[in-house]
Amino acid sequence: MNRLPRRAIGLMYLLPENGKTVPMLQNRSVLAHLPIQDGARLFVATYPLQDPPVSGLFRSTFYGLAWLSGGAATFMCDTQKFAVKAESLVWTVPGQVYWWEQPEPGAHLTLIGFLPELLTGGALNVHLIADLPFLQPDGPAVIPVSGEASEVLDTLFRQIWHRYAQVAQHHPANVWLTLPRQREALMMAYLHGILAEVAALTTDAAPTPLTQAQSADLRLTQLFRTHAAVGARERRPVQYYAELLHVTPGHLTRVVGRIMGKTPSAWLQEQLLLDAKRLLAFTDRPVERIAEDLHFPSATQFSQWFRGQSGQTPRQVRQGSREQTFNFQQF
Repeated sequence: MNRLPRRAIGLMYLLPENGKTVPMLQNRSVLAHLPIQDGARLFVATYPLQDPPVSGLFRSTFYGLAWLSGGAATFMCDTQKFAVKAESLVWTVPGQVYWWEQPEPGAHLTLIGFLPELLTGGALNVHLIADLPFLQPDGPAVIPVSGEASEVLDTLFRQIWHRYAQVAQHHPANVWLTLPRQREALMMAYLHGILAEVAALTTDAAPTPLTQAQSADLRLTQLFRTHAAVGARERRPVQYYAELLHVTPGHLTRVVGRIMGKTPSAWLQEQLLLDAKRLLAFTDRPVERIAEDLHFPSATQFSQWFRGQSGQTPRQVRQGSREQTFNFQQF
């Protein structure tokens, strides 16, 4: 069984000063980055939630698609709380802070993680991405599955883990499996199969064929969202992303507005605000340090911007996080 170790691929642990992971808010924490190993851009892991390979809070640097089987558990993600039953899909995106609680006996998780560059580099088909419920604006984080679709997905997750265990290699200095880059295309084929089944869950009829222009717009919007979600704290202007994507700022604004119903600038502000709230809620960093991390000239300017965006002061958000108030959803 490939269990993510204490130096897991692509994770951001939230660790207290003594180096031990702790549950949410029982001890305030500091971020410690754990880089991906040996150029691997995709991994698969499987483990029982009652005996997880790592514990505490995590800040993901990858996209994650997980399949929960064998029992229910509570999934905590940012300020959301999900009661997840067996035979459910769970989706995480880079930057989210999450953890699992109260797993039932037999609750088992199979996790596929991949870096954002697999999306931005065109490895995933734009038509497939367009149909994925997770990648829609305000898409769900948890999807319960039943019937034949559940049997199919359970089989596919077992197959991708089995194949991964065959082709991955033990890291010379550690105990987990790392995927060689030359095997990445093979595992991406398995991932495509799973994503196609996920897309079919919410697609009752055959999808309407996209025109070339529609495909290009969807692809451009997804690329922008991926880059913006990962790099929002850098506070780069829309022009930066336009140049990165080889389009004009005006074209990017029109396309994103048409697909998402909001401008690129508004999306960037939303992502920056979300990141600021995470830093306030899940770390003990002083406001001055957070302002520096988010590239504000001063704590005063950060606080003014934060209140203008959220209607609350940084102190109010931090205090509220200590009260552990979460929006609850049951699946």
